[in-house]
Amino acid sequence: MTKTRTDALRSAILGLLVIALVGIGYSRLKSSKTPPARKGVSAVPIVETTSVHNRTRSIDIPISGRLAAERRIELFSEVQGVMLDNQQRFKTGRAFRKGELLVSIDDAEVQAALIAQRSAFIQNIAQLLPDLSLDHPEDASQWKAYLNQLRPERDPPPLPEPGSETLRLFLTARNVYSNYHNLKSASTRAAKYRIVAPFDGILVDAQLTEGSLVRPGQRLGSFIAPGRYELEGSVSSTQMDWVRVGTALTLNSEEGKGRWRGTVVRVNNRIDEATQSVRVFIRVEGSDLQEGQYLHGSPGTRSFEDVFAYPRLSLVQDRFVYAVRDSVLERRAVKIVASGKDSVLIRGLEEGLPVLTKPLPGAYDGLKVKPLSTARP
Repeated sequence: MTKTRTDALRSAILGLLVIALVGIGYSRLKSSKTPPARKGVSAVPIVETTSVHNRTRSIDIPISGRLAAERRIELFSEVQGVMLDNQQRFKTGRAFRKGELLVSIDDAEVQAALIAQRSAFIQNIAQLLPDLSLDHPEDASQWKAYLNQLRPERDPPPLPEPGSETLRLFLTARNVYSNYHNLKSASTRAAKYRIVAPFDGILVDAQLTEGSLVRPGQRLGSFIAPGRYELEGSVSSTQMDWVRVGTALTLNSEEGKGRWRGTVVRVNNRIDEATQSVRVFIRVEGSDLQEGQYLHGSPGTRSFEDVFAYPRLSLVQDRFVYAVRDSVLERRAVKIVASGKDSVLIRGLEEGLPVLTKPLPGAYDGLKVKPLSTARP
């Protein structure tokens, strides 16, 4: 019995050893096999080209931009208080006539202080009359008449002109001039609690409503005079001889509804370094126009000789193009003669030279490419 068990155990151990040896051998055989080397694949980009064909071409000068009201004011508060209700509510889109009340801020405390200050000024004038009658009898009647005009409820009229330098010094010593100007300053300050419309217009942006607490320096809204607008556009610096103050052009909307006549009223005297363009301002009028509306137009068409029309988006750094010579990219500098909406007119390329018609990401001088086709415009 014991011998049979020993033989069975020996057989099991031998079987496990055989399995282990087979596994080790298979692993070594597998690791000894070297995978086949992959051949490197270098992808050559395919590009679309066109041949340069220099000839006489015409181009429009595009000008576009959004309308802004020519007469526009930003409303700010210089005082603090609660905005009061009035007959014409302070709401976006509300129209106001010139002189109508736009904003009213609670000024009860300020008005009370102003009345007290006027009363003190009246007392000041009344106290100097006895001495004025003794020292300057020739001017006493004039100042007495002035005193009779003063009321605590309204601002004082201008002070009478002194008849002599002695009287001027007398009034200065009695603080008449300082009290008068302090009172005028307080009245000017009190007037800031009411804002009236400076012209017929529309409130296009109301930031606050009645009952809101207004703080000094707080923006209240925007007020414009409709019907007359300015469009700010830009023109390439190479085309500035086409656009001058007084140049007329026709403007159209993006939706194609309506045409308006515009006139260049201002031209900036500075070239934008980034875009090499100059800002121009065009006045346009129309009851059917709205602030923020986008318009576009052109002051005219001009012809150029010996130029090539090239897609604007394919320009590199606004002054280079990529040519293809022997299936290799070659960066070439060009001179931009005029710029249109989608294309530019350039010089500096020889006739028949293949150039890229679409931008190639990652392109560089010397990159090998495969031209797809060469088209002649």
